[in-house]
Amino acid sequence: QHNDLLGNTTEFLRMIENDYEKILRPYFGARPVKVYTSLWIDSLGPFIQTDMMLTMNYFLIQWWTDPRLMWDGLGTVTLGADFIDKVWLPDTTMRNEISTTRHSAINRNTLIRVNSEGGINFQQRLQSKIKCPINLKYFPFDIQKCRIEIGSFAFSVSDISFKWALENTIQTDDNIIMSGFQFKEYRTSYETYTASYGECTTLVLELFFFRHTAV
Repeated sequence: QHNDLLGNTTEFLRMIENDYEKILRPYFGARPVKVYTSLWIDSLGPFIQTDMMLTMNYFLIQWWTDPRLMWDGLGTVTLGADFIDKVWLPDTTMRNEISTTRHSAINRNTLIRVNSEGGINFQQRLQSKIKCPINLKYFPFDIQKCRIEIGSFAFSVSDISFKWALENTIQTDDNIIMSGFQFKEYRTSYETYTASYGECTTLVLELFFFRHTAV
């Protein structure tokens, strides 16, 4: 059984190497590919009010199905760094970011798993600096809101349909500590807009913070 699994995995990786067309999205010519998205936020801050900028460290976790990556066997295959660049990935962007960088240690902090039905789980550990306009009308009892917009960089909903994950959409570390503010709650929603290439969907995440005040 172990040898069968090893053989199937080897054949699967050989197929990616030789026969897979990464420039074509899943279901090309048939229907849009649905990309489910969730975030695990492990730290927030600093929140620099003068620059109206929030730094966020998080895992971006996405799921979709690529029927071209179905394989004979059970369980999942974890792709190494050499193979991650050989499969189709959504062109996910944070529209209102100032900058985003990928955490790196010995290897880049990226993981992709593929099950035998072509289901893909893609995880990246990222740090983003986000534009957050400040409203000081009720200072020092103000509640601030940071809005995060996630979507495709170049494709409309006829190609890629971004959706929030059905479970564990947004998860946060219970020990998040911020200087000057306290994380209060979040809200998720969707928005659509029309670009020159068609209608597009944006995933919207709103983070709310209230200011620490001296007693």
